[in-house]
Amino acid sequence: EGETMVQFSAYLEGDLHRSPRPYEVSIRGGEPRRLHDAFGSRGVRSPDGRRSAFERGGVRPQRRHYRGADRRDIWVHDDSLDTFRKVSPWDGNDMSARWSGNEALLFLSDRKNDTHNIHRADLGDGSTVALTDFDEIDVASFDATADGKRIVLHRWDSLYGLDLSDPDPVPRPILLNAPEDAADDTERSEEHTSELQSHSDLV
Repeated sequence: EGETMVQFSAYLEGDLHRSPRPYEVSIRGGEPRRLHDAFGSRGVRSPDGRRSAFERGGVRPQRRHYRGADRRDIWVHDDSLDTFRKVSPWDGNDMSARWSGNEALLFLSDRKNDTHNIHRADLGDGSTVALTDFDEIDVASFDATADGKRIVLHRWDSLYGLDLSDPDPVPRPILLNAPEDAADDTERSEEHTSELQSHSDLV
């Protein structure tokens, strides 16, 4: 109890069904332990450790309009009850789950604007709400604090921060500035340049 575990997905058991299973292992090493009997990947444990969310399906996320059997869906496994629950009936892609406290999940879904945006699902009443409203360019990835109130997301070539405790919770660009003299922190090697020129002449 209280031990830090790492979750991962792998093909460790020679299953005929070609899909990974979720496992966890202590950061100190040892034998991996399968989380449950279902196939799936990208498992994440709730902050209280009682449940784990995982993803099923293997379609490429770029296929926004895909509605087939290999679509990505998020499921939750309750350890104590050994029960499974699908988070949403959406026919498209739901993926990349992160916990928002112990009773809600954040995830990417293409259900709005045909674009991957961050949504929040309440596991109590089953409601789902969009937290971002981007169009055309997907949210590629994101991460969140354990309580789900602060989010950092990656979209195209930019990072955004989203603070849900803000009265106006909209994604705000995170500006990363290099020092003014960063471009001067280089050194030209005449010897190396000569070697490159000689190689170019031979080619």
